[in-house]
Amino acid sequence: MNGVQTCALPILEKLSVRYGGGGNSQIQIGALAGSTSIINVDLYDSAGHGFYAGIGADYISLLNCKAISSASNGFYQFNGNCSFVNCVARDCGGDGFHTCSNLVNCVVDGGEITGSGFYLCDQLTSCSASDCTNGINNCHEMASCESLRNTNNGFLDCSYIAASYAVSNGVNWNNCTHTAACND
Repeated sequence: MNGVQTCALPILEKLSVRYGGGGNSQIQIGALAGSTSIINVDLYDSAGHGFYAGIGADYISLLNCKAISSASNGFYQFNGNCSFVNCVARDCGGDGFHTCSNLVNCVVDGGEITGSGFYLCDQLTSCSASDCTNGINNCHEMASCESLRNTNNGFLDCSYIAASYAVSNGVNWNNCTHTAACND
């Protein structure tokens, strides 16, 4: 091998889990699993969070993942250097995405039981929340996002919002700042 060692990044791929997560979650990523890619993983009926990033978990990438009917949050605590592309949270007992960063094309369908679609999340692009209590709550730095048919608020306590819209919510825009090209 000419003295060169190669190391492939850890990948969790093509997995479907049902009725798990007696503790914190069905899939819990720890600090030692940094730089892991999670691809096409579907979680159903979790007793806790669907996906959970433990303290110190960093550089986790989730692609085409689903958290369906989690008793708590669908995706929890993937902040900082983690990222999401094309992920879905549906019918979660808590929030769809809670304390997550770098979300692209992610969707929350609350089924009228999810608290907030996105809560305490940063850097959202082309994300959508519908049929939740609050669609997008206390989130920052977003573009081309939508909030539809949420019971209370479409966008609540959010800032730095560009080209986004809210329709058919209890209140479409509530206490949001630094908005550009947004409508309802």
